Amino acid sequence: MKVFGMTTCVRTQKALEWFRHHEVAFVFHDIRKWGLSEHQIRDWDCKVGYRQFLNTHIQTWKNLYPKERAMTEHKEFALSLMHQKLALIKRPVIESNEVLMFGFDEQRYTAQFLKEESHNLNPSI
Repeated sequence: MKVFGMTTCVRTQKALEWFRHHEVAFVFHDIRKWGLSEHQIRDWDCKVGYRQFLNTHIQTWKNLYPKERAMTEHKEFALSLMHQKLALIKRPVIESNEVLMFGFDEQRYTAQFLKEESHNLNPSI
């Protein structure tokens, strides 16, 4: 499993701590240090649609000109803008063969990544 994020992002920090605490193996990719390919962003768009991971609740979004925010209704513009301003991507991004998640959500993480553990808690009679 790969976790994409920024070490300065509070939600990324919470997710990394959650994975470590629950001993869930992952590889971390700091998008601020190592960037993110346009191909990767387009792949996520193909899987879930860019609106699922366009982060409109941050200062980077608020600092855009109103015309730029309006132009994100056009997929090509939005994808290009996210590639230029990586902070506009909801973080962290959790990606594996069967999972693609955006943001930190402890309940979703528990349901997805600890499901095998929860089955082991039910003793067979």
